Amino acid sequence: MTAGELAEHTGLTTGAITGVIDRLEKTGFVKRDRDPDDRRKVVIVPDQQKAQKVFGPVFGRLIDQMTVLYDQFSPEELDTICSYMEKTTVLIKELVQELGSNNKK
Repeated sequence: MTAGELAEHTGLTTGAITGVIDRLEKTGFVKRDRDPDDRRKVVIVPDQQKAQKVFGPVFGRLIDQMTVLYDQFSPEELDTICSYMEKTTVLIKELVQELGSNNKK
């Protein structure tokens, strides 16, 4: 994925994404490579093994804790929660796009 694509997906500016990538590269979580199809582009490549090693234990605990939480709700309640979260996500994405459009003017 390129920095521009990351900016588009996150709603951040390319400048902000460049700063994030710089920090991730410095810590070894990503590296920059040339796009083999277009040498002008730089592709951001994650080090998945390092990320798994560092974050795997944290997310493993999170999954265990979330499973305990899910078990407290009925399937119908989970359906309602999921519906709410999906609708909230759509609203937030629309707002982020609107804010991004306003910043480009």
